[in-house]
Amino acid sequence: MGKTLPMKVVTIGDINIDWIIDVNSIDDPIKLLWSEAKESISTRLGGGGVIFSVAARDVGFESHLIGKVGNDSFGTFARDTLEKKQVLTHISVNSKMDTGKVLIIKDTADQKAMISHRGANTSLAPDELDMRLIRGCGLLYVSGYALLEQPQSTSALIAVRMAKENGVFTMLDVVPHRVFSLQIPHEYQECMKLVDSIVLELGTARKMLGIPNGNHDLIINELLSSYQLVLLRTDNDTEIVAYRDVREVRNTGYSQASYKVGYLDRFTALTLRDFLKQGVADGHLHSLHP
Repeated sequence: MGKTLPMKVVTIGDINIDWIIDVNSIDDPIKLLWSEAKESISTRLGGGGVIFSVAARDVGFESHLIGKVGNDSFGTFARDTLEKKQVLTHISVNSKMDTGKVLIIKDTADQKAMISHRGANTSLAPDELDMRLIRGCGLLYVSGYALLEQPQSTSALIAVRMAKENGVFTMLDVVPHRVFSLQIPHEYQECMKLVDSIVLELGTARKMLGIPNGNHDLIINELLSSYQLVLLRTDNDTEIVAYRDVREVRNTGYSQASYKVGYLDRFTALTLRDFLKQGVADGHLHSLHP
């Protein structure tokens, strides 16, 4: 028998440079934060697109990332890092905008404060999409951040429509959560109507559905009226995987994880891998452990 090729997944989402400042407490005065943090600043590659595409590669997918960076050293760093992680990149360059940047202040209790400049990410244009790649993949994964600003939001929506027309399974990661406390962009709303599956937090689902006190079963049933597969996180340690008449509650182990960046994305990638490979014919998902 020939070797089975890995399933091809295409991710559309942000590419950022994260600067992380470790402090004792984000509630400390600014002056104290400075004195505690001056030797504790690290840099890493981040962004919703990057993190999921790396997670997908780690669990065995042939992973592709569509995104955009600036014509700067950070953009070069992003491409080089993704190449080392064996993610196949389809990255455009904007000569007038910087690569996205996020400043993260993080304390010992894992509380965070973030300041984000999305930069070149938002300028991804429809003509920069590789339509042949999208038509030929097995899964299109869209980070909700890609649906916040045009032309990136238009590009993401076009990609979802193209995937649907060609029988490609689609998933939306419903972020950022604050968008459901504000006016949801039109293209974000349209994308939610089109995709086959979603991953989201319980609080976000309640806001999205307008059921502020809905219990798990009610929320799941409402979501399954629109989606084939639902990954609902009641908190970082508990995830409910639901499709058809299946409800499986899983402990993610997030709190005990020594390295948390991309941890839940890897859990999502594992679930998708199993769902897509096994289908729903056997009536259950296999137990998965990150």
